[in-house]
Amino acid sequence: MEQMNFFESITFKPINPTNGFVGTYNVEFNSFVEVKNYDMLIFTFPAEMRAMAEKVNCEPSTVTGNNVLKVSCTGTGNSLLVKYEKINRSTGTFGILLNGIQNPPSLRKSNPIFDVQLNTKDDWPI
Repeated sequence: MEQMNFFESITFKPINPTNGFVGTYNVEFNSFVEVKNYDMLIFTFPAEMRAMAEKVNCEPSTVTGNNVLKVSCTGTGNSLLVKYEKINRSTGTFGILLNGIQNPPSLRKSNPIFDVQLNTKDDWPI
């Protein structure tokens, strides 16, 4: 590998931003380094989102040019592991929908989603 990957941007956008609403988030990033089948995206929700990650499920998003064909999610506490089980192309846009995320309960700014990592299927950083 000649260059380590880094997130120029990764977005976590609620479909319905109503305070306290339990709904779907669109998670998307672009990668110029190859992402392969079974690579993993790992991150932690802030406490005020009340994510209950063990109850979250996921699916590929419908964004144009999305490379995710099949995805699975597993969670422990507020941490979530997203496994890209089947991808179309190894670089470009990777988008998923996370169902079952509870929005922060007020208009006050919440803490960010943190400890965001993209790892190989063998758990090496990409």
